[in-house]
Amino acid sequence: MRLFASIHTHAVETIQSQTPFGHFRAHNSIEFKGQRDPLTTSEYNLILGRTYLYLGEHDVLAPQMTLTIVCSRKPRNVLSRRLGVPFQSLGEGYYVRDNGDLMIYLIVPNELPIIPKNYSLLLFASSARKFRQFLQQTVEERNWNYIRFAYRLQSRITKEVLAMAEIHSIPKKDLEFMAKDIGPEILPYIDKEDLLKQLTPEDLLKQLSLEDRLRGLNSEERRRLRQLLDELDE
Repeated sequence: MRLFASIHTHAVETIQSQTPFGHFRAHNSIEFKGQRDPLTTSEYNLILGRTYLYLGEHDVLAPQMTLTIVCSRKPRNVLSRRLGVPFQSLGEGYYVRDNGDLMIYLIVPNELPIIPKNYSLLLFASSARKFRQFLQQTVEERNWNYIRFAYRLQSRITKEVLAMAEIHSIPKKDLEFMAKDIGPEILPYIDKEDLLKQLTPEDLLKQLSLEDRLRGLNSEERRRLRQLLDELDE
């Protein structure tokens, strides 16, 4: 996936201080390479060519622009000397190459420190260990926006981390999300007072399948409950 972003002058400072893209300038080309889409030297050359084409088509000077490539997996061949001038490390997860008039940045989420401004890229870490560490921190912070994103990307690991965490003081909308999207198996790990305070019996009942509702009842109780549920659905 690729995108080109032009930034107004008044927004540059905010982006530099609050996002993983502290190197951004007025014009920026960004490429995302996923876990199943590794960055090869050939692909790198194509990306570089597209960036120079953009400069020519939009009459932008190279010093006003950056090229950033985000790679879920570390592209060792690209980072080596096979391209001539090697990339230099700028710190954890950041690499830079001076291409004469265009600065090229390469970011590896697996190596980024787990701090809030990096959360948006840590979602795409290919390392299960790194993703788990990032998720554990967001759970400790009760950062439900990123927990939702994490669940959509890595549902199994998210379920495991939530199940092991001591979860307290959860907003009602997040309890509903967890019960509906993650499933009833998460409920035993949620503080019971939270459930009683914020979810009504009707809220909880909506999240349970018919089999969950009938579990533990004898045949007569099952029959009566089925009858009541049928009446409610009419």
